[in-house]
Amino acid sequence: MLNFVNLFSQSNKTYKHIISIDPISCLDRTISISYAFKFDDKCELTINPKIQFQSKRNNVIIFGLILDDPYWLYNSYSLRLGIRRNLYKKLYMEPIIYYKYAFFENRIIKIEDHEGDGYDKYNKLNREYNSGGLILKFGLKFDRKRLRINIFNGIGYNIRKYNEQILEQIQWHSSIPSYHPTESNYWKNNLSFHLGLEIGFRI
Repeated sequence: MLNFVNLFSQSNKTYKHIISIDPISCLDRTISISYAFKFDDKCELTINPKIQFQSKRNNVIIFGLILDDPYWLYNSYSLRLGIRRNLYKKLYMEPIIYYKYAFFENRIIKIEDHEGDGYDKYNKLNREYNSGGLILKFGLKFDRKRLRINIFNGIGYNIRKYNEQILEQIQWHSSIPSYHPTESNYWKNNLSFHLGLEIGFRI
């Protein structure tokens, strides 16, 4: 039978595998599970698959600007691969490469905002994108017996290829259905900022 006292008391053992979750991301409808393999005391390989579920919130206006592509509209799947190297004591740096696929269907997006709501314009559309990019992450990791706590932040850059189908145009309480949906393909470059907490178990 497994001895739970010994399980958390082997402080001198070298643990090669760490499995972590990001509890804060759960508040944002995201499941993030990270696996790390420890090569030595200074270097780890990390693998981080993530799944995000779309919210019912629509796009919003901030300081008069319409956010036409907020992340919460999408269902998404992503995979990140990184090399985590210790810089000084608990401080580390981690360059990461990643791929992401995201999509939504039949969402209504505001594209123009006017003083009278009746003059606002919306599109009902499908949209998907494939994305690849880099993240440079810095963090602090604390190991206590079998417990791992990881606090991090970082900045990233990615390139996205979009496919979009406009199904319907809506204005002034009327709509114009598109019997032949307007389809377009385009590219975008984006900066991203990352902040998080991981709690893990070392084995």
